Amino acid sequence: MATLAEVLTAPDLDLKLVTSSGIDPEIRWVSTTELTDPSPYLEGGEIVLTTGLSLTANDARWRDFVSSLSRAQAAAIGFAVGVNHAATPPALVEAAATYRVALFEVPPTTPFIAVSKAVADLVGNDELASARRALSTQRNILNQAFSAQGTPGVLARLAAATDSQAAVLRSDGSVESATPGMHVFDELLDAVKTLATDTTRAALGASNRDRAWLVHPLGLHGVAHRFLAIVGANPPTPAQQGAITAATIVLSLEDTRQRAELNSDFDRRERIASLLLRGETESAAAASAVLWPGAPLPNRVRVLVLQGHPELVDPFATEAALGVTATKLITRPETLDEHPFGEARSDVARLIIICDAANENETKRVIDLAKSYKLDVVIGRDVELARARISFSSAWAKIKELAELAVNTGISARKPKEIWVDQGSPLIEALSSVPYQDLRDSVLGPLADDDSETTALRETLKSFLSHNGQAGPAAASLGVHRNTLRHRLDRIEQLTGKSLHNADDRAELWIALRLLEQ
Repeated sequence: MATLAEVLTAPDLDLKLVTSSGIDPEIRWVSTTELTDPSPYLEGGEIVLTTGLSLTANDARWRDFVSSLSRAQAAAIGFAVGVNHAATPPALVEAAATYRVALFEVPPTTPFIAVSKAVADLVGNDELASARRALSTQRNILNQAFSAQGTPGVLARLAAATDSQAAVLRSDGSVESATPGMHVFDELLDAVKTLATDTTRAALGASNRDRAWLVHPLGLHGVAHRFLAIVGANPPTPAQQGAITAATIVLSLEDTRQRAELNSDFDRRERIASLLLRGETESAAAASAVLWPGAPLPNRVRVLVLQGHPELVDPFATEAALGVTATKLITRPETLDEHPFGEARSDVARLIIICDAANENETKRVIDLAKSYKLDVVIGRDVELARARISFSSAWAKIKELAELAVNTGISARKPKEIWVDQGSPLIEALSSVPYQDLRDSVLGPLADDDSETTALRETLKSFLSHNGQAGPAAASLGVHRNTLRHRLDRIEQLTGKSLHNADDRAELWIALRLLEQ
């Protein structure tokens, strides 16, 4: 920044200092005025040039003139002698000394435009030097992206360039990396939570007497799960903001690299999880031995099924995959093509996680993280590894009942559900090994097919049996007329060859439906 001393020593201006403010103020620009109160038109840091056209030498209003410039934080007053006044008015000199505003004389041979040009040159040269320093800083930050120091190196360079402390925070508020002495306070955590769910905001920040802080989301697409936080004594200057932008770009590229690694990692976990949930335990163990050597699968597991807004499920999956072990496997319902999931929905996304039942702390961490993303969580039964499909089915049955909770609800307004399923149906689970083809051939017939008509008929049959054969409540729960329900029940009897008036047939149909869900 250009200073008053540099202006006063500029060649060919012949400026003379009359009173000093006690410091060498920084100069932002020049303003020429004959107003007695120009303060409304100033931003601070200006040299105010005047000829004193409207005031006499001993006018008491010189004091008001100077006091208004002091309030506006003007840098200095330049008074032109030999125009309207032969010398600098004593009242002006006294007021400048009283209010500690620098005052200098501009001789008749120096036009105001010459002072303005000199200041413009000084400010321009300073801005050019600042830009060069900023580019050098940005280059140093970019170089850290390719050094062995990685993220810690980028943060260290950024902290030095901005005279601040810096950290990379995850969406759950935990610190991934930070400069020494960095303190994470509530305002930073609140900003992270807001940015984690609001993709319209590029950054959040605030400043007060104690500190200034700024939080930028990292990543080049989608919802961010990592954030750059900067805390300093003052808001960043334009040059420092350039350094912050460079660091944000570098760390976002690092975020993209991590995502690529996680996608590959996710594919491996998904492969093992899908095998377990299909009941192919031996194949899953063999795959785990190849993909995760030295990390055997757990003896007992709990299967968690999560659901929520599609924009939040993917970033949760990425966050959950950070630091996971071979005992926590992630997959999506779509990978289990043998399971009757029904029609896919654009407003609800689901995820399946297999946790080590013996590691309750890890399971709780996953649940808490999911709820921080506004996701519903159903925790399946604690079962032996070979019965992971049973734990999944127990959770899946409940998550389908919660599906409507994700509809017509704003992300921020959602109150996620946490449901533990620790009771099941032992008889149905004992029969869970009955092959699908047997269910189709001996009980359900074409009703076991997965098309739009049979799906609707199965839902009708389940509702009818769930309501103890009462047509009225069943029709109401399905949102159809009683006559429509009756026509559907006739069609079910026709396809299955079973009678809904026969207790044995009704029992077989119910168990077959439940086994199909298993």
